[in-house]
Amino acid sequence: MENKIFCGWDNGIAGGLAFLNSETNELSVYPMPIVTVKTAKGNKNQYNIPEIIRIIKSHPNIKLCVLERAQAFPGSAVQATFSFARTFGIAEGILAALEIPYRIVAPQSWMADMFRGIPHKKGESKQASILVAQRLFPRTKFIASDKATKIHDGMTDATLMAVYATKL
Repeated sequence: MENKIFCGWDNGIAGGLAFLNSETNELSVYPMPIVTVKTAKGNKNQYNIPEIIRIIKSHPNIKLCVLERAQAFPGSAVQATFSFARTFGIAEGILAALEIPYRIVAPQSWMADMFRGIPHKKGESKQASILVAQRLFPRTKFIASDKATKIHDGMTDATLMAVYATKL
């Protein structure tokens, strides 16, 4: 029987990748693989593209991936907006090249569905994401490494996008 794997991709540099088997409810979640590159203006974090591809290929038979739509935020610096758009383009390119079906979804769409019944104020989406992900997957530790103690909201967002993908 073919696995029904659904992927969620929080495409920020501090984002994450999640893979959910809808038949077994098995979840694999990763912090976004990055590398630090030295530039004339200092160190800059960028996607570790070969590692992202390795992770995705380790989860064959992906039925659908939800990729969060890139959007500019009012007042954001031009460089920050460009960097976010760049990571979005890389993510879409990887999915297309690997022939993985995907949907581009506005953050408001998946959040409205996943946060239903969870009271939260504007600007508190990260806390709501952590709460819902922990409720759905209580055995999963949403931390970036064994040394980390803080919950990684990019991993929880990616997890909720994978759950949302099962509904599309």
